[in-house]
Amino acid sequence: DSDDNDDDNIIKNNKNIDQIQDINNNITNDIDDFAFTRKIPVSHQIDLMGHTKAISCISIDSSGNRVVTGCMDYFVKIYDFGGMDSRHRAFKSFEPNSGYPVVSVCHSPTGDRFVIGLGSPQPIVYDRDGTVVITFTRGDMYIRDMTNTKGHVMEVTCVQWHPTDKNIILTSSLDGTLRIWDLLGEAHFGNLTNKHVLKIRSLTASASTLTRIGATCCSFSSNGKYILGGATDGSIHIWQERKTYSRPDVMIKLAHSIDKKPCTVTAIHMLNDNMTVISRGDDNTIKIWNSKKPNNPPVKIFNNLNSFYPTANFALSPDESILVCGNNPSVSSSINNTSADSSTDKKSLLCFYDLNQDITSPCMQLGISDGAIIYLKWATSTNQIFCSTSKGITRVFYDPRLSKKGALQSAGR
Repeated sequence: DSDDNDDDNIIKNNKNIDQIQDINNNITNDIDDFAFTRKIPVSHQIDLMGHTKAISCISIDSSGNRVVTGCMDYFVKIYDFGGMDSRHRAFKSFEPNSGYPVVSVCHSPTGDRFVIGLGSPQPIVYDRDGTVVITFTRGDMYIRDMTNTKGHVMEVTCVQWHPTDKNIILTSSLDGTLRIWDLLGEAHFGNLTNKHVLKIRSLTASASTLTRIGATCCSFSSNGKYILGGATDGSIHIWQERKTYSRPDVMIKLAHSIDKKPCTVTAIHMLNDNMTVISRGDDNTIKIWNSKKPNNPPVKIFNNLNSFYPTANFALSPDESILVCGNNPSVSSSINNTSADSSTDKKSLLCFYDLNQDITSPCMQLGISDGAIIYLKWATSTNQIFCSTSKGITRVFYDPRLSKKGALQSAGR
C-alpha cells in the first residue's frame, strides 16, 4: 500500500511540475508575442565576457558591429561581431590609465574613433582598434574661475560625441563644467585644449558666493542644436548651440530630489522633437519633462527604480516609443539573496515602458540573474539591446525576426 501511495505522490508531483512548466511556457509565449508585436528584440541572448568587475559604460559604433565596454576593473574591451565566434571574447583589452576606472565611452558618428572618460580629468580619444589618437589637457586646479582654464581639473563623469560632427566632443566633470572640444583645435604640449566652457551654477548661491556643483552627465540633442547637463544638486541645464556660452537657456531646478533634498542626475536625453527631456536620478525615478515649460511638474514619472550606480541610465527604442531601464533589488534583498536558484522578485529587472501610453507601470519586465543592471544601449542600426551588469557581463538581447547583423553574426559560429 505504501508503494502505491508513493507512486501516486510521484504522479501528482509530476503533474504539478508539468502544470508549472505549462504556465511558464504560456507566460514566455505571451511575453514573446508582445515583444515581437512592439519590435522589442528579447527572444535570444548572448553574453560578452571578460571583465572582472561592474561594467559602467557601453558604446556601439554606427554599424552595430564594434562594441566598446568600460569597467571598474580599469580595463576597456573591444568586441567585433564580424570576427568573433560563439565564445564572444574581446579582440583587444587594455588599461587606458593605470588605477583609474572607466566611467564613460562614446563612438564618433562615423565609428572610426571613440573617446574614453576615466576617473581622471583627462579623456582620451582612440581609433577604432584602440590606438591613442590624442589626450585632452588637464586644467589648472588653482584657477578659481573654470572658464579661464583649458581643461577639466576634477574627474570626468561623461563623454559624448556630437551626433553629426566627427570633430566635436562634449564632456562633463565634477569640477562643475561641461566642455566642448574640437579635435582640429589648439593643442598644448601635445594635449588638446577645450573650445568652450559651460558652467553649472549653484541654484542657491548668491552673486558673491558661488558654490561649485558637479556636472554628472551630459548629452547632445539628436541634431546637435541643444546641449544638456545634469548635476549633483538634482538640476537639469540646457543650452542652445551658439558661438559663445554663458548661462543656460533652460534650467529645471530640483528635477530629482527626496523630501526636497537634491539627488544626483545620472542620465539625461532629449527626444527627436527637441522639446521632451528624459532624466534619471538617484531618487530612484525616471522623469519626462517639457523643456519649453521648465517650471511645470514632470509630464510623467516612473517610480521605484533602484540603481545604486552613478552611471545608471536608460535606453530608447529606435522609434522612441519604448523606454527600457534597470531596476535592481534593494540592498537588503541583494545581501540576503545567496541562493543560486533565487526567486524572480530578487533578480534585477529590465523594465520596458510604453512612452505613448499614459500609464506609468512597465508594459513588460524581464529578470536578470547575473548581478545588478547598470548601463543600457539600444542599437538603432541592428535593433539589439545591450545590458551591462555588476558581475562583469554585457548581455546582448536580439530577435532573429527583428534584428540584423551584430550578435546574429557571432551567435552561430
